Amino acid sequence: IFSTFLFSSVRTVLNRVFHVSQERTFLKGLGVDFLMMGLTAVLLLLAAGAAWFLTLTETLAERYPSLSAVTVPGLEGIGKMIGLAVTALLFYILYRFAPAVTISPKAAIVAAVTGTILIQLAKWGFAWYVAVAAGSVEFYGLLGGLLFLFMWLYYASAIFVFGAEIGYAFEKHSSRR
Repeated sequence: IFSTFLFSSVRTVLNRVFHVSQERTFLKGLGVDFLMMGLTAVLLLLAAGAAWFLTLTETLAERYPSLSAVTVPGLEGIGKMIGLAVTALLFYILYRFAPAVTISPKAAIVAAVTGTILIQLAKWGFAWYVAVAAGSVEFYGLLGGLLFLFMWLYYASAIFVFGAEIGYAFEKHSSRR
């Protein structure tokens, strides 16, 4: 039930960003929410399968040192590329199909790439911030951890909406030509 509220909120926000005048009916919206839940689950399963495969390969490389010279350097890069690809694909799907108005594939790609790059930069910055502020988390305990969680949710949401705004601006600029 929480997922339907989440995807309904995403749909509502994207409808506002893309200036949708007429939203979907309740049943169509619910159907889109369930479709988004299914696609998200498939993407998460693919990402988990890739992580499992990379872990298996790392384990084999540890067991057989002759393989480690070949596999270990590329595994970290492959893992990061898979994470970026899954994030970009998820953003693309949400930007393209969640709102009641479908934007062009090019605008959705621009929005997804923008959102993916910004979310990656935010992850690095947030990891640095958490490392620097680790002492305060120990002092405040669970409340400090919740503060970091809510800060991350806020910034990730802002990045998602900003990516949608970039996609909308690209769509409007492209349609003027």
